[in-house]
Amino acid sequence: RTDEIGRMSESVLRFRDAIVDRRLAEDETRALLAEKNAVLNNALVGILVTHQRLIVSCNARLEQILGYEHDALTGQSVRVFYDSDATSDRVGYTARLAVAQGENFSEELMLRRQNGDLLHAVVTGRALDPADPDGTRTWIIADVTERRRAEEEVARYRNHLEALVDERTAELERARLEADLANQAKGAFLAAMSHEIRTPMNAI
Repeated sequence: RTDEIGRMSESVLRFRDAIVDRRLAEDETRALLAEKNAVLNNALVGILVTHQRLIVSCNARLEQILGYEHDALTGQSVRVFYDSDATSDRVGYTARLAVAQGENFSEELMLRRQNGDLLHAVVTGRALDPADPDGTRTWIIADVTERRRAEEEVARYRNHLEALVDERTAELERARLEADLANQAKGAFLAAMSHEIRTPMNAI
């Protein structure tokens, strides 16, 4: 129809189509968010998003690494990760310099779990916008405590083996010196005996 009722019908249909399109877009957005969350929560490393040094979000792996309940970190200052204000300030300053130049910040640090225990972690981060280094940053946090323990264990074994080798070398050197002294004593004894035998034989 071309009259007012027809125009109203077309408006209603357009409104309905707009609502359907919006619902489809919302469904697609929800699906993408669910997919993103599944990827983040199944990652083997901790993933963190901060803004102005406040925690915006993190994945389940980071909560597991640091021993926090779900969503307990959201809204807190990143200061909770560090064992002292000095460490927090130093890392914040160094990270700001790096991300302001468009570079990644990466360093092995000691982080603090919720129960106060410390762990070795490699922390890597970058700003979403290098022109705003204090703005939103993304971080990857890998717990390397077991690797550090293994390295320390290997270093202990190596030091122990080196000590054993040094001790064995010293024993061999002592044995060599004793053998040299024994050879010298044997030579002196044989020389003396030869002299003692030659003297009466000459007389005879």
